[in-house]
Amino acid sequence: FLLKIFASRHPQLQMQSCRRGRVAAPWLRFLLSVLLAVLALQLVRPSSWSPAFSAANGAKQGTKMLAEARGDSEKMLRAYRSLEKMLKDDPENVPLKLSMAEAVVSYMRIIGNANSPSCIFQDGKPGIETQDTPANMELWAEWAPVAQSLLKETEAALGSSVFNGKASNYILSVEAGMYATSSRGIVSAVLSGKAVSFLASVATLEKKYPTFDSHVYCTYWGAYYLAAPWPVRDAGKARSYFERAVKEAPASRRNQYFAGLGAFVEGDFATARGYMKQALEEPCSSPGEQDCCTFYTEQAQRTLSLISDL
Repeated sequence: FLLKIFASRHPQLQMQSCRRGRVAAPWLRFLLSVLLAVLALQLVRPSSWSPAFSAANGAKQGTKMLAEARGDSEKMLRAYRSLEKMLKDDPENVPLKLSMAEAVVSYMRIIGNANSPSCIFQDGKPGIETQDTPANMELWAEWAPVAQSLLKETEAALGSSVFNGKASNYILSVEAGMYATSSRGIVSAVLSGKAVSFLASVATLEKKYPTFDSHVYCTYWGAYYLAAPWPVRDAGKARSYFERAVKEAPASRRNQYFAGLGAFVEGDFATARGYMKQALEEPCSSPGEQDCCTFYTEQAQRTLSLISDL
C-alpha cells in the first residue's frame, strides 16, 4: 500500500519501473524499509504528547521548581503560579497538580514557620509563643482549602491506596489539615473538637510511616501537647515525644531544636542549652526542614541568648 502511494507521487520512477521491468523494485523496497524503520522508532519513543511523557516531565519540572524555591515564600508563590499556568495547558497532568499542592503547603509552612512554637518567658516562667497570629490564621484560612482541594483531586486521580501509599503524599494531607485546623486558632480548635480529624491523621502517620522525615510524627504530637489548653496540655508528654525524635534521628536541626524547646519549657536550661547548640550544628535535610531552616537557626540562637545567664 505504501509502495503504491510512493509510486503515485513519483510517476517518473513508476515509468522507469515499467520500462525496466522490476529493476527499480529493489530500490523502492529498500526505501520503504527505511521509512518503516523511522516510523517504528517514532511509535516506540515517548513524545511530548504522550500521557506517560507528559506526567514524567511534569513531575521533573515540579520537583525542580520546588527545590529552587525552598525557604523563600516569594519564590514558592511564584513557583505555584508557574505550575498553575502549566496545568491549564495540561489539565490531566497529575504530577503537576501534586506539585501545585506541595507548593501551597510549602508557602504556608515558610510564612508560618511550620506552626512551630518558640521559647519565651512569661511572668518570669518559661513558656512558648505559638504561630497562630491573626496574619497567619488569615493566610491559613485562605490557602489551606486550596491545598486540600488539589490533594483531593490528586488522590481521586491516583486512587486512595496509591496516593496514601506514599509517605511524601500523605504528609502533605496531614500538614494541610494542620493549617486548616489552626486557622481557627489552636486553643479554639482543640476546645471545639475541630482538631479531631487532624489528630487522627497524625495517629495514622505514626502507624504507617513512623520513621518518615526523621520521625516527624513526634514533632506533631509534641507541639500539640505544648500548644493545647488545659487539661490537654502536657509539657512532660510533649518533651518525651521530642526526646524520642532526637534519639532516633539526631542529625536533624528540627529535632534538636524541638528537644531544646521541650527542655526549656520544663525549666531544664542546661539540657536546653545543649540541644540548641547542637541544633546549630545539624543539617536541614528534608524539604520541610529546608523551608524552616532559617527559623530553627534564629530561634536556637535567640534561646541560647535567653538562657545564657541561667
